[in-house]
Amino acid sequence: KENPLRIWCQNQRVKYKKGGLSRERLDLLNSIEFPWDPYEEEWQRNFEALKLFKKENGHANAPTADHELSQFVTRQRDDFKRGKLSQGKIDLLNSIGFDWDPVETEWQSNFEKLKEFKKKYGHMNLNTKTTSLGQWCMIQRKNYRKGDLLQRRVDLLNSIGFDWDPLETEWQDKFRELKEF
Repeated sequence: KENPLRIWCQNQRVKYKKGGLSRERLDLLNSIEFPWDPYEEEWQRNFEALKLFKKENGHANAPTADHELSQFVTRQRDDFKRGKLSQGKIDLLNSIGFDWDPVETEWQSNFEKLKEFKKKYGHMNLNTKTTSLGQWCMIQRKNYRKGDLLQRRVDLLNSIGFDWDPLETEWQDKFRELKEF
């Protein structure tokens, strides 16, 4: 059941927007700091909480699960993707380093780590059982086999000589060794 006070408040907002509130009533409501746009005020409160989160954690990537800001950050990303977020809010979120696509950011981070590993060691034969980067490589291979890896990601991995089937590569290498022996 709808709260009668909430309905009354909504009616005051509608009257205000239409210019139908007397100066006396407007002054009375303003005297108690009546929230004329509760959604905007809630957004601002959440944004301030996100700024505090950044100050405390060094980044503005609040978790999207089991965190008080999870609905807020998810909603901002969704609204942004649908083109429903004002430029002012986009600018505010950008000003604190908000990550619009944390899945892509993580993928790119792992790709950079893989490039650095190859540069340092001359190969990409990571242990898939004990290293998180090795597990990431295994997931890329699995997604590739299933046809679930974006072509631009396939191209990036191919550009650094990523081995899509290291077991086959190892077998072929050993077979060549045997043949030469």
